[in-house]
Amino acid sequence: NIKGELPPVQLIGSWANQPSLIDAFVEKYNIAIDKINSLGYEQVHTVFTIHSIPAESLERGDFYDKEYDSTVKAIVDRIKPYRWYQAYQSQGMIPVPWLGPTVESVLDRIAKIGSKPVLIVPVGFVSDHVEILYDIDIEFSEYAKSKNLNLFRTESLNHSPLFIEALASVVWEHLV
Repeated sequence: NIKGELPPVQLIGSWANQPSLIDAFVEKYNIAIDKINSLGYEQVHTVFTIHSIPAESLERGDFYDKEYDSTVKAIVDRIKPYRWYQAYQSQGMIPVPWLGPTVESVLDRIAKIGSKPVLIVPVGFVSDHVEILYDIDIEFSEYAKSKNLNLFRTESLNHSPLFIEALASVVWEHLV
């Protein structure tokens, strides 16, 4: 404000299982699966991804991995995928252990099973940006192709009405 005072800030805790957020991810998954099925594929490996963080964060009490597990479980309970995996992407450059497995190691595992379609569901990212448009759409696509895998990705939530509803609900809960 004019006096240079900061407005009051209210932190919002976890919203990893907010119903409309889960609905939004399920909706994007179903759209992608319908597209993949229309191409003649039936058994699709689903890989959920989230940004990796240094492993030491968990030692300091961060519950990042538990929220990730919880979000994925809420989605999986609704979609019943053929086979599903969790992976971490976009590990940083500092030389410390990062959470894993990496997307590449999960793709290696799937490739050993045989050439199958793979659907990446980036639940740790809600909009199109570098981790989506470059890391997944370019790097992971090329990596998957080198392993004879066909890689697909769900659309980002971006301006999805269900995602907007999730945001509004979380904010509203903290206003009233």
